[in-house]
Amino acid sequence: MKPLSIVLLIAEAAAASALAAAATAFAIRQGAGPWIIHPALALVFVVVAGVLIWMGIQVRRFRAHKATWVDAVSAFRIAMFARASALGGVISAGLLAGMSLAFLARWEAQTSVYAGICGLMCALGAGLWGIAGVIVERWCVIDPKDDDTEVTKAHARRDKGTLGAQRVNARKSDVSEGRR
Repeated sequence: MKPLSIVLLIAEAAAASALAAAATAFAIRQGAGPWIIHPALALVFVVVAGVLIWMGIQVRRFRAHKATWVDAVSAFRIAMFARASALGGVISAGLLAGMSLAFLARWEAQTSVYAGICGLMCALGAGLWGIAGVIVERWCVIDPKDDDTEVTKAHARRDKGTLGAQRVNARKSDVSEGRR
């Protein structure tokens, strides 16, 4: 799995921010009031980022062959959750930042300023969630070198074997050569 491009994520956040700022400014000019974004949303984003980091640490433990609850299938699921979190967090941060900037453009309206500040707090939380997703996704990437090392270690353990296993292999070679 190739990790997400940081440049592409930044471009997506900038596009989402510009689109949200334009749509919000247009809606305000048409007479709509500011949408109140509750600051608790920032806390939700931060909690999800913390859970994601914790699961990423478990994947790192799994890759280091330490005791953990993660297996190969759940490591893949965590990697996909990290990828989705990177995209979702970055785009959410862009949308919330764009809306907040449009609200803060109306500095004279107290409700707009409150909505803008709450939106920026939530954008910060969503940005942390996106950054956590990028970090955990990088932790879940398997390098081809790591895979070769694992295969080499498995072959070494298998080839080491016991004396009985060497006798079985010797008998197989005798049978294949026609000797009994």
